[in-house]
Amino acid sequence: MSEAIVVTAEFRLKPERVDEWLRLMLDTYGPACVEERGMLRFWLHRDDADPAHILLYEHWADRADFEASMRAAWREPYLRDTEPLWDQRRIMTTYRMIESPWEPLNDDGLPKTV
Repeated sequence: MSEAIVVTAEFRLKPERVDEWLRLMLDTYGPACVEERGMLRFWLHRDDADPAHILLYEHWADRADFEASMRAAWREPYLRDTEPLWDQRRIMTTYRMIESPWEPLNDDGLPKTV
């Protein structure tokens, strides 16, 4: 059985290029990513204290789907367009879920409604 993973990418952007990066992510590359097989969630978060510090959160059905996405045709243009906007190299981390008795997800991996 495959195991879902979470991938985070932490970006420190050039302050004067944040809006440009957000436009690229929201209009072009985010929509491409969410269409990938196995993509369950795709969220962008901005640091309250530093608007140029962005956290991208991806929840994947399994590692194979994530790795296939890393080879997708849109990835090369994504890097070409966004790397010049980075102030520092991005930090990517992969996580596996720790099962807990209070997990607020349904069996399908989607959040339970309140």
